[in-house]
Amino acid sequence: MGPGRFIRGCVICVALGGCIRPDGADDEGSDSGGDDTGGPCTSRSWFPDADGDGYGVQEGAVEGCEPPLAEGYADEAGDCDEGDSTVYPNAAELCDGLDNDCDGDAADLGLVTFWPEGGGSAEPYERKLAGKLLALSDPGTLRLCDGAHTGQLRVSAIGLTVEGLGGAALTSLDAQGAGNVVSVEDGAELILSGLTLTGGDSSRGGGLNCLGAAVTLSGVTIAENHAEDGGGLNAEQGCALLAQDVTLRDNRADDLGGGARLDTAGLIAVGLSLSGNSAGEEGGGLYAQSSVIAGDSLAATGNAAPLAAGMSWVATSGVLGQLTLSDNVAENDGGGLFLRDATLTAEAGLASGNECENAGAAFLLSGTSALTLTNVLLTENVARQGGGVWLSSASSFTWSGGGWLNNDPDDVYHGGQSWALTGSGGGSCLAGSCVTN
Repeated sequence: MGPGRFIRGCVICVALGGCIRPDGADDEGSDSGGDDTGGPCTSRSWFPDADGDGYGVQEGAVEGCEPPLAEGYADEAGDCDEGDSTVYPNAAELCDGLDNDCDGDAADLGLVTFWPEGGGSAEPYERKLAGKLLALSDPGTLRLCDGAHTGQLRVSAIGLTVEGLGGAALTSLDAQGAGNVVSVEDGAELILSGLTLTGGDSSRGGGLNCLGAAVTLSGVTIAENHAEDGGGLNAEQGCALLAQDVTLRDNRADDLGGGARLDTAGLIAVGLSLSGNSAGEEGGGLYAQSSVIAGDSLAATGNAAPLAAGMSWVATSGVLGQLTLSDNVAENDGGGLFLRDATLTAEAGLASGNECENAGAAFLLSGTSALTLTNVLLTENVARQGGGVWLSSASSFTWSGGGWLNNDPDDVYHGGQSWALTGSGGGSCLAGSCVTN
């Protein structure tokens, strides 16, 4: 309800006739008319107010001492949108892309607004955020307009959406080193879209920390965050992640998972890019343990770590439609992807330009790992052994389609032998030997 006044009555001034009271008497001869007690009244304009915000429009205005018996009239005009009760003169500006205060300017730069679930009144939240930790326990939608916002979000709500109105390129949330940018507590449900999360610094998950929650990321960038583990993102305790068109770039971890760390978590990647991340120990782009990974598209490019520069999977299983491993550099083993007692099936993709000082430039398989590649090209990968793939004696590797090109010094190293598979359209490596179809 806006600040205008709704006034109901039963006296109507009619054109050229003065005021008529309910008893049928009229106050002829009086310029001011009369009210319902027989006293004088002053005729004025009443403006149609269809949205009930206290301000009406000029068209359809009526004259009278009091408003018509029918509801939907206000004593002030100036509403610039009669279909929206959040729009009227001097209204609070909300992050909705509308000119809420009717001043002719719909720019919402820097605004933050919360809409509760069920259609309650919207509330400006920019002062509640403003460099502070904002706890969100109620379902609804928190919207951030274009701009560089500062602060942190802690989410315990079931059914919360947080979105950037202009998308991740224009809307960011910066924790300024105070902790996680966004933390999601056990049992919560969050949809996060159209935002860049940056400036986080914590023990786990500098940009986003998910503990036993369900989180959907859509059009999100997580960039330039730091943590001991999971520099950009940490998911554990059964956290379920859906990543759609998500980029994790230039994040840093002191130990595990520069871009992301998963521990007993689930990840569905529908366009997930891990780029330019670094880890002090293992998993420059991603470190996953006891987790499940699936999806249409997962790419690790330009990441760095002493071990497993692109990704490290430990006791983790995955099925991917498209896998890309490019230009990842490890100081020791596993330039692209290191599988330890893990399994992966990739239906298409590219492993190119990955490097490591020791074994397995593109893929390193240890323990009882199993790798199946279909229509994946391995090219220009460089290591001391296993330019393309390095397998331990208990691991297995099967491929079909795709191809091998200029891997140095070999395409596959298995059972103490180097195998050149250039021109091979398929085959398998098991029990110390490799056989081509």
